[in-house]
Amino acid sequence: MKRLHLSWLWALLLLVAGAAQSSNLDKTTTLEQLSETPLPAQVLAFQAEMERNLAQQRGTRANARSPGHLRLFSAQWCGYCRQAQAWLAANQVPYQNLDIDTPEGMSEFARSGKKGGIPLLLGSNVEIRGFSAGSYRAALRPDR
Repeated sequence: MKRLHLSWLWALLLLVAGAAQSSNLDKTTTLEQLSETPLPAQVLAFQAEMERNLAQQRGTRANARSPGHLRLFSAQWCGYCRQAQAWLAANQVPYQNLDIDTPEGMSEFARSGKKGGIPLLLGSNVEIRGFSAGSYRAALRPDR
C-alpha cells in the first residue's frame, strides 16, 4: 500500500513539474486548475508502468499460492534444509522457502496437513521429505 501512495506522489510531482514548465500556466496555478489540464505523456507513462508493476506483484503473490508452486518447509538450524536450499539454488529451481520457526512458516506447515520432519518439499506432483540430490533430481526433471 505504501508503494501505491508513493507512485501517486511521484505522478503528482511530475504533473506539477510539467505544469511549471508549461508557458500557459503562471505561478498562481491552483491544484484544481492543474487537475483540469491534460496530463503530460511522462506522467501517463509513469502511471501505466506503476499499474503494471502492481498487477505483476499481485500475480506473483497469487502464483506463490498456486498448487504447482514448490514450497520448502525448513529451519535455519537444519543442515539438510541448507543442503536442499543449496541444491534448489544451484539448479535454478524456483521455490518458496517457509521457515517453520517463524509464525508464517509454522501456520503454513500446519495448514499443509503434513506431519513429520523437515526439509519438506511440496508441489502439485511433488512431496519429498528429507534431502537427497537423487530424489530431488528425479522429482524435478525438466521433462515433467
